[in-house]
Amino acid sequence: MNTPLPNNGVDATSAAVAPPIDNHATTATAATTQNLDGLGPNNENDDLPPLDTMTEYGRPHKPDVTYDKLHLYQPSQLIARRMYSKQSCLPIVLLCMSIGVPSCIPPDDMENDDCYKRALTGGKGGMYTKTQLIPTNKTSGKKYLQKELLRRAILANPPLSSLPQPASHSIKTLVKKLLESPPPEDEYEFIVGVIEFLRDNMHRHFQSHSGTAEASLNRNMHFIEVLMDPSIKQDWLERGMQKNRLVLDAQCGHSEQCETNNHLHSFWDKATVLYNDPKKSYKSRVFTAYGRPYDKSVTIHPVGEDFRIQAESLRKKYTDSRGAVDKLRVNLNASGEGEGSYYGGDEVRSFASTQQDAYMYLVLQDEGQVSDFAQSFDKKHSASSSHTPKTAGSGSSSKKQRQGDTP
Repeated sequence: MNTPLPNNGVDATSAAVAPPIDNHATTATAATTQNLDGLGPNNENDDLPPLDTMTEYGRPHKPDVTYDKLHLYQPSQLIARRMYSKQSCLPIVLLCMSIGVPSCIPPDDMENDDCYKRALTGGKGGMYTKTQLIPTNKTSGKKYLQKELLRRAILANPPLSSLPQPASHSIKTLVKKLLESPPPEDEYEFIVGVIEFLRDNMHRHFQSHSGTAEASLNRNMHFIEVLMDPSIKQDWLERGMQKNRLVLDAQCGHSEQCETNNHLHSFWDKATVLYNDPKKSYKSRVFTAYGRPYDKSVTIHPVGEDFRIQAESLRKKYTDSRGAVDKLRVNLNASGEGEGSYYGGDEVRSFASTQQDAYMYLVLQDEGQVSDFAQSFDKKHSASSSHTPKTAGSGSSSKKQRQGDTP
């Protein structure tokens, strides 16, 4: 039963026990509303909680401010931008807000959504528990649904004559009422935008930290894109060349450490920095003929902390990969038009053992580096080599890179 609200929409029982409102704290309401309302979901200032404290309980998005205390706040303090803070709130708060928004996933389907399922997985690929994410979970869901129901009732336009009393409502009933009374339409854009940000963050975390085949594919795609990164492309092309002393001294500035004249080491150091960079991501290349997952560009996420490696390990990863690329090259050339031919996705698919091998070959083919990649520059020069450092571009013509493999 709903209780008629006297005065400012506060029921008689609550009015008798309500704590005093800090009037001094409410004086900045209009100004702070104006400052916050213009922020988009990805603005870094959205991470800051609302600036004004309205009651002795603190800001309304705090967990200890339960649904029966929301009537102590002004409606402008309960808008979605203020009630959800990425730093202070669990995502279950946001997903409760999304109930009834047309483009959002219905609450009963959230546990079956691939993105949310990954976020709930055990191990380092997961981010949350059901009590932190799913509004319909029996342990913590009810209190968040109750609070969202009251928030919407207070923001209702036109105002309601009485507020709902959800203390005895089941989770099913609360969800039904929220679906029947969506949040204000002017909140839709904010809610949808922040959910997209949340889901992208979940996907990035899963791809960077989990040990699944999907995450392994992401790391292998990241590996080959790092090796072909434009910022170290010249180092890649010159990784097997020796340089004269003047060039080495100019590059290194520490000739004592360069006595081996081994330029290969500097390339792998640079590549390792890129590979381990937590902010370094790539857009995958599109190979329509190959089909999924290469028929559209997706984000190749950075590797997680547990998968970062040293330069020697990255070099070994390259050495191990050469065999797969060389096998693909030989088989394709034997079945096709010979060395230097360009092969489509279907042809590569028929010979590749794994998705990562196929993507690696297609990227190298794009870069004109298939033959170069398959050759072994990962060895020290033989004892018969001259002790006189060779300059870039020297050597017999038979060992020069094929013209078809030059980027």
